[in-house]
Amino acid sequence: MRMTPAARHYQETLAAQAMQATENGERTIENASEYERMLIQLAEHRRQLKAIQSQEGKATLKASLVEHYAAWTAGVIAGDTGAQDEVLTTIMIWHIDAGSTAAAIPLIEYAIKHDLKLPDNYQRSLAVVVAEEAALVELRTAGSKFIDIVSLNKINELTLNLDMPDQVRARLVKAIGLGTKEEADKQLEVQDKKVLFELALKHLNRALELDTKSGVKKEIQNLERIIKNMGAIKP
Repeated sequence: MRMTPAARHYQETLAAQAMQATENGERTIENASEYERMLIQLAEHRRQLKAIQSQEGKATLKASLVEHYAAWTAGVIAGDTGAQDEVLTTIMIWHIDAGSTAAAIPLIEYAIKHDLKLPDNYQRSLAVVVAEEAALVELRTAGSKFIDIVSLNKINELTLNLDMPDQVRARLVKAIGLGTKEEADKQLEVQDKKVLFELALKHLNRALELDTKSGVKKEIQNLERIIKNMGAIKP
């Protein structure tokens, strides 16, 4: 069930107030009953997800569940206290898993800004999980929809100075390169195509530098051939 505007505003207000709660002069969320209620709801939704074996089924359910937390995460971001919030970081990942990476970007920006940690069930850092999961989701669905290079470029920018395995960065840059090639294919002007093809080639070469097993060699060869042939074309 979708929230009414009034209910959404109420929850946003509660979230902002909860995140600004003070105890002995320090910001805390541990004593926020509304936050506790959100954690209980999150636990129930996790149980629903655990009962589904299909990853595609899980993604579909997550796409419907994130709506229940939209007002909460908006209120947390508005409060901007930087307190650790398991609800926000979990929903951030769920957005990515559900294929709505663009919706996750404000949450990612907030989480990185305040150096938030992922829940204990994640063994890697927030930056690593966000970069890898976003790239994997976009690469996996590339055949059925265009790669969201705007969101992937933003994630790359936000995590550029954060440590992660080269293989993870390579996967992210590969997805950006393939998405850029898709954008080039959609262009009508020859020069616009060429500029984007060259940019795509740059990204894919970078992915190969980071990981020789990134699976981009054929794409690189294909792009080099396309760009070479375009060189003889007068705009």
